[in-house]
Amino acid sequence: MKPKRGYLVILILLVILVLFINGCLQPAEQDIQKSSIAIEEESPPIEGEANNQAAVNPPQQEATAYQPAVQEPKVQENKNNDKFIVANPFDLSKISAISKFRSCAGHDYSGLNANGEKETQRSMKHYLNAADSVVGSNDKVKVYAPFDGKIASIDDDFASFEGKQRGQQIWLSGESADDWVFVFFHVDLLQSIKKDTRVKAGQHIGYANFENAPNFDFTLKKFGFFGPNTIESPFLHLSQEVVKLYTDKGLAVDNFVIQKNVRDAKPCTCTGEYCFFPTNSPESNPEDWVVVK
Repeated sequence: MKPKRGYLVILILLVILVLFINGCLQPAEQDIQKSSIAIEEESPPIEGEANNQAAVNPPQQEATAYQPAVQEPKVQENKNNDKFIVANPFDLSKISAISKFRSCAGHDYSGLNANGEKETQRSMKHYLNAADSVVGSNDKVKVYAPFDGKIASIDDDFASFEGKQRGQQIWLSGESADDWVFVFFHVDLLQSIKKDTRVKAGQHIGYANFENAPNFDFTLKKFGFFGPNTIESPFLHLSQEVVKLYTDKGLAVDNFVIQKNVRDAKPCTCTGEYCFFPTNSPESNPEDWVVVK
């Protein structure tokens, strides 16, 4: 009996040993399987799968995923735009002729040009002659805001050579016009339009005053703190839509400006304290005028 009991004990111990060894091996096999899976996930894709993986995860996107987006510069519409006069400032159908910038019409009205050069004895503005049907009126020829802005100044316009007041001098400023101020001379504003009133391009703001003279006038100015003001022709700053109003009438916008070297070669003569020019009209001095048909 003793030998059989000894064999039985040995058999039981062997079973326990086998179970113990099997239990230790299973976790090891699981670790090996996990390691194998990890290696497969990190290994490069096999041929045929590479293009699909690139399409889903392009290398460029991974490289730039954490880079901040590049913002395109914002375009500010009409800000400091050279062609900022987007509405014709007057009723062109009621005008018979327009004097050229640097003409010898009227009186000396000069200063610095846009290049900073001082000019003298010339008219650096435009006179607008009324059509015969509206001469003597002050409520027939409408004037309009040339751009979005506001009425910066209103002054009584005293015409020294006429010896009395005729309408008002109006300054209009606008963000799109940079530092340029559009100036009307001899205009009667509507009663609803006051200083600092905001206006929109093309808005009717008043009428040209022809009560004591056959014309009214306008220009562009930059007002300096010291020294002469800078003066420029509005015709150099018309938008394409406004230019078309003139080309449809057969008028070339460039023809409204006399070049500085041309005027320097043939200066205007004037007399008196205000440097008045001799009588000047489209008939007597056609080189100084553009006739509107």
